[in-house]
Amino acid sequence: MTTFGKLSRALNLLLGGPRGQTLCARIAERWPDCWFCRLMDCYEKNHCLVELARWDRRGTSMVGRLRYG
Repeated sequence: MTTFGKLSRALNLLLGGPRGQTLCARIAERWPDCWFCRLMDCYEKNHCLVELARWDRRGTSMVGRLRYG
C-alpha cells in the first residue's frame, strides 16, 4: 500500500466511508465524472474507476444498496 493509498483510505474513513475503501472509490461510486475524478486522471488514467473496480471485486460495493428518491 502506497502512502497515497493509506491517506485516501484514512480520509474516506474520516468522512464516514467504509473501512478499507479509498476515497476515490467512494467518489466514483456516486459521481463517476466529477472534477475530483478528472483531476485524478492526471495521476493515473481512470484512477477512480480502477479503485471502484477493486472495491467491487471485494463484494462490498454500495451499488444496488443505495436508495434513490
